[in-house]
Amino acid sequence: ELYSIWKDMHPYPGLELSESDYTDMSLQLMLAFPDEASNIAEVQEGRITNPDRKETFGVLCKAASPDYEVRRALFNSFLESPENRRPESRVLSAMALLCHWSRQDEAIGYITPALDALPEIQRTGDIFFPASWCRTLLGCQQNQKGKDIVDGWIASHPETNPLLVTKILQAY
Repeated sequence: ELYSIWKDMHPYPGLELSESDYTDMSLQLMLAFPDEASNIAEVQEGRITNPDRKETFGVLCKAASPDYEVRRALFNSFLESPENRRPESRVLSAMALLCHWSRQDEAIGYITPALDALPEIQRTGDIFFPASWCRTLLGCQQNQKGKDIVDGWIASHPETNPLLVTKILQAY
């Protein structure tokens, strides 16, 4: 049903959907239908009129891509430089797709490097970014392995600012 609404751009009677709504739907559809992801991305990109939103969509498509290497390269780019973590809202949206509940097993591999980057993220980001980074990274993790990784990371990094540790624990 969602695919039909998105594809035909015909919502339920009385429901008005924005370009942003259709963009959000397309990203969820890319996750749900990986064999159609390329086509979905192409169609939605053609619907986006604003250049900044189009650029953001391009980044988010990498996060929703069915190709692991594309997703991993995007994640690594966030760790490489503060410039790659801007705008922060776009990075958090991409992280939410990378760490989507349907990709928990893969997202476990992001936990340690993302936590390792946390002090730099605190130093170079806005005041709210570290907490949002942790929530996005850990919010969909619902298994013991992820918890064990977080607990082990905290135990092996006793020098970590207690405020950062609190943000990590609150996120999990």
